[in-house]
Amino acid sequence: MAFPIFVEGDLVTVYSSDGTVEHRDVVDTLKLLSESAREYSGKSLVIVDPGSKYSPSDDDLRQFARMIAHLLSDVFWRIALVAPSDLHFGLGRMAAGLAEVSTPERKHGEFRVFREKREAIDWATAVPNSGEGGEPPHSDAGTDPGKLSKRSP
Repeated sequence: MAFPIFVEGDLVTVYSSDGTVEHRDVVDTLKLLSESAREYSGKSLVIVDPGSKYSPSDDDLRQFARMIAHLLSDVFWRIALVAPSDLHFGLGRMAAGLAEVSTPERKHGEFRVFREKREAIDWATAVPNSGEGGEPPHSDAGTDPGKLSKRSP
């Protein structure tokens, strides 16, 4: 079963369960986001894990990374994962590396892992400064946090 999805302006937020999470639930949620690409195109996604008991296999982690790479390529311009536990933070960092190498020629957005929800939202809703209006979604300019500004609602 897919996790709840909330949309507010240019931010899409998904909250996983705080209990046991099955990989199929993660896949169902990412598929739902992909199938709704038109609705979410150009927005940012924040995935919040409140401390679930999710323990993916190596293959599950690779599948997650491929799905994140696809969403960055075709839907979202930024995806942030909030993972307060050391285990999930580390798994998220591994997934970020795998997503980077799974489709480097198609990747347009960024995927980062955070421990705090507020920090993830600030990053996900910031746009690079570059004169009037900033850079459009899917640019490569948003990698330096010092060059970011808050997106207008």
